[in-house]
Amino acid sequence: MGGTFPFRIGDCFNVNQDIRVFSYLWYIYTALCLGNALDEKMAMRDLHSALKTDVIGQHQAGGVSYVLVRLQHSKTEISHSLHASSMSFSTSGLQRPGMLLGLGFELSNCSFIPGGKCFAREVADGFDLPTFAEAFTRCFNALNEADRHFQQCGIYVVRGEGPRFIGKTASSDGHTSPKVQHLKDSEDEVFRYILTWIDGGRSKGWTIHYRPQHPPLSPDLESAFTFLEGFSSFPQCLEFGFEQCYWRFLTFEERPETFERSNSGFAHKAFDAHASHFAPGLKKLLEAHAEIMPYGMNVLPSSKRVVQKTTIQEPRPPQVQKTRESAYKYDVALSFAGSERVLAEKLATILQKKEIKVFYDGFYAEHLCGKDLAVEFDRIYQIESRYCVMFISREYADRLWTIHERRSALARLLKERGKEYILPIKVEDINLDGLAPTIGYLALADYPIEAIAEILFQKLKAVS
Repeated sequence: MGGTFPFRIGDCFNVNQDIRVFSYLWYIYTALCLGNALDEKMAMRDLHSALKTDVIGQHQAGGVSYVLVRLQHSKTEISHSLHASSMSFSTSGLQRPGMLLGLGFELSNCSFIPGGKCFAREVADGFDLPTFAEAFTRCFNALNEADRHFQQCGIYVVRGEGPRFIGKTASSDGHTSPKVQHLKDSEDEVFRYILTWIDGGRSKGWTIHYRPQHPPLSPDLESAFTFLEGFSSFPQCLEFGFEQCYWRFLTFEERPETFERSNSGFAHKAFDAHASHFAPGLKKLLEAHAEIMPYGMNVLPSSKRVVQKTTIQEPRPPQVQKTRESAYKYDVALSFAGSERVLAEKLATILQKKEIKVFYDGFYAEHLCGKDLAVEFDRIYQIESRYCVMFISREYADRLWTIHERRSALARLLKERGKEYILPIKVEDINLDGLAPTIGYLALADYPIEAIAEILFQKLKAVS
């Protein structure tokens, strides 16, 4: 599925109309909006009738009733279909029926659901109905939270929710114009934002430029940008020193009937909200996708990597040349408690400037946004890093997350059969459970963090 969800019902229908007429018309209209074609095999197979049908599960959760059906089409051909019904509507926001359609369900007559109407789709054998029902509710709630954040930024997950001038595309590239004026900028941990005014040529209005703090954009966030619609990429954005940006355009409109007489106030208010609401909205959107994905359904479309044009680079000082390509995603991953964050960030920054691939969570806020951190950190500390640097302290020994990271690192150490992997930095002189006291370490009592960074750099340089 790609793009935003259907219009709110209040935009198109009188809620006092006969519900059956409404359902048919709304389904047809929504399908056109979404452009979401069902799988060919599913479309050809009847989801409601077969030689033998058995209801094998029923469940209610989050305002939706579900029926799971086993259909036997022949001696050897068996399929399963999930039927859902939700007749709870509101006059704004994401609707449960709209979300079902977006996840690949189709509206049809149904003998398994009271009332004779349902949303149905084929599901796999062994489908866990109770856990899906709870996941659907969490997904729906997360999407609504995402929508509330995005609305503050002038972005609308549900089509038809916003002012009529939202969503209009620029006839230009959002950057090239006889007059381009830098208006303001802001940032958060994940993105930098810049607002420019374009006047002349084929477009007049505001461009909001987005650039991740630590590019490139992760595949998940690329998919999120595609889902939200209205975003484009520009390979050499002047506002970001001729680096790639993502951008949206808000068309200027005169509104003589209003006090401000234009949508200028809205544009500035929407931009100002980005630093507080855009990244949280993305986080909720990714959470919604993660909730429903294990059941063979998707909120976000597949990512399509943007191929960037070659850029002319300024001459740079000689850099460290690696003799062979590393098999690891990171040369070193830093594991530390919150009390050592300042030290960890300083070490990570020094090593990064020396072109060492460092995993420090502060460098990857946009990549970690919405991820299952337990799974993500286990992969990083057990598989993807050549070395793990541990900042050992009493707080490190006791914190829940550092215990999780330490277990992953120790599992890797066991697999390495004694090969060096964990590089301890002692902030305090304590022993750590599971870590042999015979492993060599560096102590902050003996070396400043700058000297430790140089020692680590020389070690990494020697093995690269």
